[in-house]
Amino acid sequence: MAKKTKHICMLLMGGIQYDGRVRKESRSLATAGYWTTVITMPASAENTADLAPVAVREVRLLTRRIFGQVRGLPAKYGEFILRSAARGALLRADAYHAHDLPTLLPAYLAARCTGARLVYDAHELWTEQGTRYSDREAWRKLERWLLRRVDGVVAVNNSRATIMHEEYGSRVKPVVVRNCPPASNSLDRSSQPLRRFVAAQGASEAIIVLYQGSIAAERGYEALVDAAEFFESGTVAVLLGYGNDAYVASLHERVRRKGLEGKVFFHPAVPNSQILEYTASADLGVVFYDDSCRNNRYCAPNKLYDYMMTGIPSVASDLPGIQEVVQADDVGVTVDSKDPKAVAAAVNGLLHDRERYDRQRRNALRLAREKYNWERQEQQLLGLYTNLVGGA
Repeated sequence: MAKKTKHICMLLMGGIQYDGRVRKESRSLATAGYWTTVITMPASAENTADLAPVAVREVRLLTRRIFGQVRGLPAKYGEFILRSAARGALLRADAYHAHDLPTLLPAYLAARCTGARLVYDAHELWTEQGTRYSDREAWRKLERWLLRRVDGVVAVNNSRATIMHEEYGSRVKPVVVRNCPPASNSLDRSSQPLRRFVAAQGASEAIIVLYQGSIAAERGYEALVDAAEFFESGTVAVLLGYGNDAYVASLHERVRRKGLEGKVFFHPAVPNSQILEYTASADLGVVFYDDSCRNNRYCAPNKLYDYMMTGIPSVASDLPGIQEVVQADDVGVTVDSKDPKAVAAAVNGLLHDRERYDRQRRNALRLAREKYNWERQEQQLLGLYTNLVGGA
């Protein structure tokens, strides 16, 4: 009798186009021989042909048409639970993989209906994201209840893994899978798209300090803009990413008010498949988070590993989750990221100290090759599934 291919069904509350972690995990499982399906809930239709052989199934919410994008969140979430759980259960997968807390309940329901294994992939400390949720206690109780019923947990760094196991009460020890870029990426270092962009703004010979990723509050963007005033001549800041229109507009106004139009530039988001070519154009990378909640304090930002893969040192917040890499591995400097003058001094100082800069650049490239790459990280994920459902 032919061996049955094991089926892994992932659930994602959002789109997959810009979610590099979900894209890498689903591809790794499919490449290893697992039949892999991702159920998503994008705001609009996405082209996912490049993910083949991963199957992507979109859930379209009727409540979204009724309430629009902002109102009716409880009704939308209720519909998402029912529809994604039902669609998942119909697939009769061998394991259900929930990406972040909102998908854990429907994944649990699908797993209970089919007798399958359940994996919780915690991209965040979901209930500890500052003041984002007014019903945080209900989410906290739900997470702890479900953590006693999962078969596998994935965390993004050691600090968060410890919190989930020792404080949240996970009945299994989390596996750490860092969201690193692949070492085998086909990076074209000669393309220099960010330098071409900056040159088009009139700063052709500039030293580029890059902050890439989601442009959102509590990530030190105001401090970086203010710090640019104290950058030495010829050094500019580039903010690359997407964010809430009103917040991005407030940053543009801050730049205009301070007269920093020639020192701070905004670049729109680029597809995940192209981001490293932009990163490689920079001289320094920025990783800032406010110490406003434990989710930030123990963060493990993707951008840090992108900077390392392209060999650029980081100027980063002095938070434990970031220090776990930046200080321990000597791939950059940490600073009080709420102090613009301290930020500028760190940037100017590292660019002046060529010996230190070159050492940290070499360290970043070496560690990206040896440790902080997806080929190494995916082994933890594949090992988890081998233990839970057997090899593909």
